[in-house]
Amino acid sequence: MRSGILLDFYQEVNRNRSALLFKDFDSTWGFLGLNPEILDDKNSLVCQDWFKNVFQFKFIREILKEDQSNEILLHRKTELNDEDLLYALENLALKNNQNWNTSCPYLSTKVSFDGESFRVTLIHPEITNGSRARVFFRRHRAEAIELSSYDAPDILEELVRSKKNIILCGGTGSGKTTLLQSLLNLSPEDEHLVILEDTNEIALEDKNTTHLLSSENASLLDFCSYALRISPDRIILGELRGAEVVPLVLAMNTGHRGFMTTIHANSAPECLNRLRTLLEFYAPKNSQSFSMICQNIDTIIYMEDKKIIEIISVLGFDGSTPLYDFVFRSEREPVHEVL
Repeated sequence: MRSGILLDFYQEVNRNRSALLFKDFDSTWGFLGLNPEILDDKNSLVCQDWFKNVFQFKFIREILKEDQSNEILLHRKTELNDEDLLYALENLALKNNQNWNTSCPYLSTKVSFDGESFRVTLIHPEITNGSRARVFFRRHRAEAIELSSYDAPDILEELVRSKKNIILCGGTGSGKTTLLQSLLNLSPEDEHLVILEDTNEIALEDKNTTHLLSSENASLLDFCSYALRISPDRIILGELRGAEVVPLVLAMNTGHRGFMTTIHANSAPECLNRLRTLLEFYAPKNSQSFSMICQNIDTIIYMEDKKIIEIISVLGFDGSTPLYDFVFRSEREPVHEVL
């Protein structure tokens, strides 16, 4: 139990929490008006270690340095108790200008540690079946991947050059966003790319881009309307999963070319059914929704484990049946059966 000068330290830190988010430990005592000499060496180290964990995230940095996996679950016990872990994660959210609390119990955002970028997902203990917060890190690899590293690079280059409307599909961590960025690196420098994301994952150098990030006050659906008003040569949506499907399909129907996005689906043909489901849910009165999909989506690329498994060219539709050709299929069969 904390008592005496230790209790004073913790209480003063909590009262000045926002001001201390960007301070180091050595300057904290003077800022708080406390005298560190009152503490013996043991308690001084206790205060210092606690501060470095909950404000400078020392325990997170050590875990990320030790584990070089692309995806890291921080569900196991750490050196912090449940209360301090929650406090540290709240500080991490605040330091990145995000709210994460009982009212906003789920957060997914981009963070950086020691020069590396990660997408962190935080789940508040308020909505879990235990008392401990859940944390998930996905590492963003900084190096760009050349198209020559993928199968069918000539096909990919031609898709970008001819400004095809492209959807990349697959499961979580299949490599969709990485390939998307590689494709965008081929776009001409004079093209205006409008990038819409809820978390900043697409980073392009030496490109003419307008990058819009959604927030509590501005959704991806709003951005889809804004994008059409700022003369885009290409519209890129980080991930398609909700109501934004309606304005984007309508935009393609009015002649916008070079659209790219990612979506979760089990195969390239199944992606068409996934799009139809989204449109029927968010635009139930539009009887032409499926025809608009088949007429305006040119190419679908399906990925597994960072590899291109199949590419289809969408030709149109016959009644309720989509028409497509396989332009590439890897020797490795998809895990999920192609419908």
